[in-house]
Amino acid sequence: MTPTGLFTGLFPVFGEAGASAGCGGPAGPVRGRLPAMSLSVDVYVPRAEGGIEVLDVPPDSSDAAGWERWRTEVWGSEPVRSLGARFFPRLATEDLTVAPDEVSDFLAECDLLRTHLAPIADHMAAEPGTGPRKSHAEHADDVSRRLDNIVKAARRALGVGGGVIIW
Repeated sequence: MTPTGLFTGLFPVFGEAGASAGCGGPAGPVRGRLPAMSLSVDVYVPRAEGGIEVLDVPPDSSDAAGWERWRTEVWGSEPVRSLGARFFPRLATEDLTVAPDEVSDFLAECDLLRTHLAPIADHMAAEPGTGPRKSHAEHADDVSRRLDNIVKAARRALGVGGGVIIW
């Protein structure tokens, strides 16, 4: 399934009531708060009449999937690509849509990245532009927390027969 043609006006408008509290959604940060995570992870279900329906993020969950620059500097980075990852590197050039029948494979890729956080964090510490100077452990923790959010969304998708979007 490709993202083309999926979004036929059936997804929420971010920056309004449906956006994550305190985040500001993909539309940007809320004035007076820290900059927002600009990559969001959501669960969708295909609609019988075509298109998709993006589900609300549960109150006990977060849709934060990383900063916009993480498309290339983390998810599409050489350390991630060198693992043979096939889903996350797509974020370097496009939004990621994981079809319902691919969610199990996507979860396996999340596990793969989690077991290789050290080289991903090394890359973040070495590459200029990956954010404020942080320790290796802080970078690894940042990626781990975003992976937690992504895995929780993927598990919710499995439970409803849906897919995952990171955008």
